[in-house]
Amino acid sequence: MREMLFRTPSTTLRDLHRDVWRIAHAPADRGDGNRSFQFRRFPDGSVLVRGPRLPERHSMEVVPLKAGRVYRFDLLVRAAVRRVDPLTGKMRERLVAEADLPEWLSGRMAGFSLLDAPDVERVVFETGDGGARKPAYRVSGRVRVEDPQSATECWANGVGRAKGFGFGMLVLSDA
Repeated sequence: MREMLFRTPSTTLRDLHRDVWRIAHAPADRGDGNRSFQFRRFPDGSVLVRGPRLPERHSMEVVPLKAGRVYRFDLLVRAAVRRVDPLTGKMRERLVAEADLPEWLSGRMAGFSLLDAPDVERVVFETGDGGARKPAYRVSGRVRVEDPQSATECWANGVGRAKGFGFGMLVLSDA
């Protein structure tokens, strides 16, 4: 797995998605509509991209996760659940209630255990689709690696929905 860091002036989710795709996609990603990378934009305009096929010249190899290791985590997540509306038959999506977020995270962060109640902030992003907005949570706290293989898979694939727009990337740092 590799990571790279760059800056972009993009402010909407659509523009950010386009910019990251142009920079980070590998030739193997072309044509099939699948993305082999995930990304996260930070308030200073920097973008962290993680994936197995990033250009070696512009990225660095990251160290594997080890059992028992404690990390601080930061996560921008669309903690959403989907249900069929019984009246219309259409699929509806809603954000998980903040009080239910620790349980939701525990069920989706395989290989990790939350060490304490995470800090949670509700945030909203402009999509670039005529003023449409996407609500999300910024969650931070401490986790311990219980199962390195499952934790690495979670870390590599992300958590939750809307990963193509910069949500779900689990950013880890020393505790």
